[in-house]
Amino acid sequence: MIINSIVLSIITFVLCYILWKIRLWGGGDVKLITAISSVLPIQPFLINHQTLFSIYKVDFPVIAIYPFPLTIIFNSILISFPFFSIIYID
Repeated sequence: MIINSIVLSIITFVLCYILWKIRLWGGGDVKLITAISSVLPIQPFLINHQTLFSIYKVDFPVIAIYPFPLTIIFNSILISFPFFSIIYID
């Protein structure tokens, strides 16, 4: 578990550092997302998906095929798209 956290933190730092170098993120974002990925190397299970979605008879994927820190990076990029369009279009 510790080695997994260290490896994923290094991968997350490299990806965030690349985004910082191409001026899409700030330095604080790199540190924050790297810290989150080192603290949460696996997906936390906060909701029991079986009972929540059993009403609709639909099976949703609970775990992605890629590591959880990459989910944090992808979600951060998706959230920041509207701001990128405002900044770079003007």
